[in-house]
Amino acid sequence: MAFFAVLLLVMTRILADTSRSWETGRRRGETALAARMVFDLMSTELAQAVVTPEFPMAVEASSIRFHRRNPAGSSPYGGEVRRGLTLVEYRLVGTGDLRTLERRQADWAASGPQPGAPALGAREPLYGHVRRFGVRIRDADGTDLAPGSHTSPPAQVDLFLGLCDRDEASRYADLPAALQERAERRFHTRVMLLAQEGP
Repeated sequence: MAFFAVLLLVMTRILADTSRSWETGRRRGETALAARMVFDLMSTELAQAVVTPEFPMAVEASSIRFHRRNPAGSSPYGGEVRRGLTLVEYRLVGTGDLRTLERRQADWAASGPQPGAPALGAREPLYGHVRRFGVRIRDADGTDLAPGSHTSPPAQVDLFLGLCDRDEASRYADLPAALQERAERRFHTRVMLLAQEGP
């Protein structure tokens, strides 16, 4: 009888460890997928970036704003886009350790009463459990360029994300600092930019 009790205890422990490992892997996979979706979107739009004195790229610690060429040359909301350009912004917003990465855009009107840059539209939340979002730009020599407004296209843009998976987010603030570091999943991608002629 004692043998079966020990066997049941061992089997219970094995099942619990297996379930915990599977759940951890599932959460990490979902978080990695979320990061990849964000990076794919940003990389696609940055590859279409137009950076000129008239249409500069604005880079801050946790945001980037730039104009991208609209391949279709028309607005998804209808009507012609001025010079086929769309103004795009990615920004980390909110307070606390976990914030939201958001995207906003605005199409240049072909004509109308507003000759200047369009006002950015509604916010599109991309991921709501972001601990860090960083942008670093470099020139062709690999030299880091200072944040600010740039009128010439950098050679490359490095994007950094620190995400907390959705299951951990509900209790993230209650975790000790060491466990917060462990709960954060860090991702990085690099986008090479080609110098594009202005519109």
